[in-house]
Amino acid sequence: MGIVEARAPIGAEPRLSLRNISKSYGAVQALTSVSVDFFRGRVHGIVGENGAGKSTLMKVLTGAVSPDDGECMLDGRRIAMNHPREAQAHGISIVHQELNLFPHRTIAENIFAGRELVKGGRLQIDAMWSRTAEVLKRLEIDLDPDAPVSRLSVASQQMIEVARSVAFDASVLIFDEPTATLAEDDCRILFSLIRKLRASGLVIIYISHRMAEIFDLCDEVTVIKDGRKALSAPTADVGPEQLVSAMIGRRLDEYYPARKGAKPHPRCALKVVGGSGENLSDVNLELRGGEITGVFGLKGSGRSELAYALWGSPGFREGSVTLDGRPLNLERPGHAMRAGIGFVPEDRKSEGLALEQPIRENFLLAKRVLAGWLGGPDPAGARDTQAIFDRVAFVPADPEAPASSLSGGNQQKVVLSKWLLADAQVLILAEPTRGVDVGAKAAIYGLLRKLADEGRAILVLSSELPEVLGISDRVLVMRDGTLVAEFPPDAAEAEVLLEAGGKLHA
Repeated sequence: MGIVEARAPIGAEPRLSLRNISKSYGAVQALTSVSVDFFRGRVHGIVGENGAGKSTLMKVLTGAVSPDDGECMLDGRRIAMNHPREAQAHGISIVHQELNLFPHRTIAENIFAGRELVKGGRLQIDAMWSRTAEVLKRLEIDLDPDAPVSRLSVASQQMIEVARSVAFDASVLIFDEPTATLAEDDCRILFSLIRKLRASGLVIIYISHRMAEIFDLCDEVTVIKDGRKALSAPTADVGPEQLVSAMIGRRLDEYYPARKGAKPHPRCALKVVGGSGENLSDVNLELRGGEITGVFGLKGSGRSELAYALWGSPGFREGSVTLDGRPLNLERPGHAMRAGIGFVPEDRKSEGLALEQPIRENFLLAKRVLAGWLGGPDPAGARDTQAIFDRVAFVPADPEAPASSLSGGNQQKVVLSKWLLADAQVLILAEPTRGVDVGAKAAIYGLLRKLADEGRAILVLSSELPEVLGISDRVLVMRDGTLVAEFPPDAAEAEVLLEAGGKLHA
């Protein structure tokens, strides 16, 4: 497929242009002759797998790295950006996924951190407060400039990052995976702010793995693959299939693994009858060996609470749970582990991994806990972990490197693999591909299908409806703390969404 080029808005000249940008790190060619135009009052999405070159491209834009070849143009004039301060001087600013704020300082102090207003050797505190109040009012952010940042929600802290850029006349604002740590309601607030910034004439560059956000927010989208521009087009002219194909190099109908069809009388591996607990009421659930069961629910539906209840953290307060027909006590995670249940939490970094421990140690963690030994040599460890490395198609360059050094997709493979090493037969996965690029998603989907075909019972709880429909054999809908409906995997998205929102019963 040839490159589809985005059309310039009629009569518009690009505010910012990248021309034939190339960058290598030793023998690794990170970018090869990438050219992109960015326009005032437009949101331009940048997408691609991890390692595709997106981060390097943004580092060039923000002056963090200098390209080996090519040029940056601002309003038709060539500019040099060899340092972040030069980029800031040209009005180019970035809001990172990892927020860069001082929690114990006020909003006003954070807005002017490193760029304080000084006159006659004295800080102009009143002037900085007034300027902060003015910017917050302009952005319709209802916060007190004197409020300590530590008391703000993650979404509000992100607003402060945006306000800091606007306060210093940013005309190009880059958002790097801004919704990775936001709840659904907070995402809507952020999107509203981005639309206001677009309407005010700013250039918005938006980096995300989430297709729905790209098509909801962006006017244009550029795909970077293997350091090259694979596609650049108005979002109105492309669909998810074309976009994903450009990102992963294959058609969308090959993205989700094929199902083998109905299995004759799959065994009921795990059964919950009348389960109630924290934000849960009268949950009735059967997980069957050889199947992937998907649970979809909106924010507040009880989806997350169900995942943790099945892991015993905390368990159900009422109701019964059986495993292979025998009563099962799920009062704490240790009970679930010993019963052969594995759990992949929503937040893999804080709950699923020991980030500063070696990759190999993370693989062995569940097995070691079950065996009752947490330290010392494991003669079978190297052999077993190598088999699992091969099983999940993950070969770390250095198994002794910390887990924090891995991409999101490979971190998730490590979390999954520790349960394979422990031979878990029931897998509970909450948001299994959150923060994972599309290529790694496809690999995880394929792995889950293979595990189900081997006879494991798999439960996937996700807020991404296309994911649930794409990988599940059965789709359950959760609302108001209970499971309310079951759909086949070929159900229409609209029908499932209506059930999840309760509109069919209004």
